[in-house]
Parts: sequence; C-alpha cells; structure tokens
Amino acid sequence: MRGAIPGTGIFRLAGCLPLLFTLSAGAVNVTFDGELLDRPCQIDSGSLNQTVQFLERSTQYFHVSPGKGPAEKFSIRLNDCDTSSVWKTVKLKFSGDNEPEMKEKSAYFLRVSGGNQGKLAVGLLDTDGVTPLKLGEVHNNKQGTLIEGNTVTLNFKAFVQATPDAIAQKSVQPGEYSSVANFELFYE
Repeated sequence: MRGAIPGTGIFRLAGCLPLLFTLSAGAVNVTFDGELLDRPCQIDSGSLNQTVQFLERSTQYFHVSPGKGPAEKFSIRLNDCDTSSVWKTVKLKFSGDNEPEMKEKSAYFLRVSGGNQGKLAVGLLDTDGVTPLKLGEVHNNKQGTLIEGNTVTLNFKAFVQATPDAIAQKSVQPGEYSSVANFELFYE
C-alpha cells in the first residue's frame, strides 16, 4: 500500500454524502401511465354518472296493481366511433342489486334504498321502449346495435314499480328512494 492514509476512504465517502442528500432532496419523480384499447367508440362524458329523475307521484298509485309509475327516458351515447374497426356491433349490459321481492321477475328489477326498500323497485326497458330488460343480458333482444356512423345513441327507459307484497299490503310510504345501475360495453 503505497502512500495510503488510514481513514481516507471513509472521509471521501462521508464527504460525498452531503452532496448525495442535496441532490436527492430536490429530485422529483414523474410517472407516465397509459393504456391502449381496441374499441371503436368512446363513451360520451354526459352518459357517465347520469341521474334519471322520476316524476313525483302519490303513494296511492303504488297501492293498486300494477303499481307502476310512468317510464322516464335516458340515453347512453357513444362518440368518435370508427366504422372501419374490426368491431361492428356494440353490446350493452346493465347490472346492479336486484330486488328479490319482485319474486320471479327479480332479475328484471333493481333494488331501491330508503324507507321503501323491498316495497319499490326500478325496472329498465330495452331500446324498443317496451320490452323489459333483464339485468346482465345484452340490449336489443340480445343482439346489440350495429356501429354504422360516428355516433351511436342507445335509448332506454326506466320506471318504478311496487313489489307484489307492497301492493297487497298497501305499504308504500311517502319518501325518497334511489337505485344504481352499472353498465358495461362489449364489442363484436
């Protein structure tokens, strides 16, 4: 060991530490993320998180069969569709908590929250405006909709209906209620 000074290596390392701390304290990380998807359309932002407002009704309408309010329209709009894509059909499925008190029709009705839970349910009508849409099944009689232009608008309806027991017992009470449905899009 020629000319080695004991402790010099430690001193140099210690001398470097303040420089390392100074540099790392001012360092900022930037993260870049992305996702590439193969889908021909984008969901219009106005179709996300929308609220369908039912008309105010007297409880007496829900004490007599069929115990059903008028249907309200709502739409899901798709924009920037690429008609040259390999995917030519869009299929939409609704999901949510079904209402077991609707008995054999429970797969067609969403549960409501509030004081009328188990007494009221929300039903969905398919794009034809009259056919009940089963939760978890594809719209348009399981056929979906062809993508033929730059935009696709899927028109649905929703209605509120009393459960059979609530009609029989005339147990629907005044108060607010709400329900949530989710939807998924599939392309073929």
